[in-house]
Amino acid sequence: MLGNFIDRPTLILPIFYHCPKTCSLLLSNLSMALNDVTFTPGKSYRVLAFSFDEEEGPKDSKNAKKNYFNLLKKDFPESEWRFLTGNRKNIFALARAIGFKFKKLASHSFVHPNILLCVAGDRKIIRYLYGPDFLPFDISMAIAEAERGAPGISIKKIVSFCFDYDPKGKRYVFKTFKISGILIISLLAGFIFFLVRKKPSDSTSCHGTYISSAVSLP
Repeated sequence: MLGNFIDRPTLILPIFYHCPKTCSLLLSNLSMALNDVTFTPGKSYRVLAFSFDEEEGPKDSKNAKKNYFNLLKKDFPESEWRFLTGNRKNIFALARAIGFKFKKLASHSFVHPNILLCVAGDRKIIRYLYGPDFLPFDISMAIAEAERGAPGISIKKIVSFCFDYDPKGKRYVFKTFKISGILIISLLAGFIFFLVRKKPSDSTSCHGTYISSAVSLP
């Protein structure tokens, strides 16, 4: 049973193995990202890749695991990333449970979103990460949230807004110019609002307020 496998934070990647484009990219990008995740596979989290193509079977999943597992570091436990297939009933049951929708166009051809899910040990969906690129920082944050059993939405928004990811240095870089510009504009807007709202009793007090406010800006 799939539920027996989800007893800790689990990453779930819906794909199909015969996909010639996006799914291959999702699998390879996830493999590379997992190498820099700050949590220990098996101890802190597990990974599932499941095919939503009912025409695929164990042979397809075995070949996929052989190809993409080679991209992982050697100490990644083989049992902690499972490549799954299933029948139509099980596929649609899992897809409904995780809110994943797809449309079959032809044999081994689908329209589908590119997502990675992080699920807590109690099977609660914590976060959707959108591909095809997956960043180690985002995955690590999702796993940390899954350990707590609740998403940290505000923290995530602050990080994504204030920082850019540097793939070369594998770190987040503060958006200095963007944040500084926003702060300056906010201060000016607040200052103008203060002047508009102020109703001085005479011209002398008006000039005094203006100078005092201007001096206190820095």
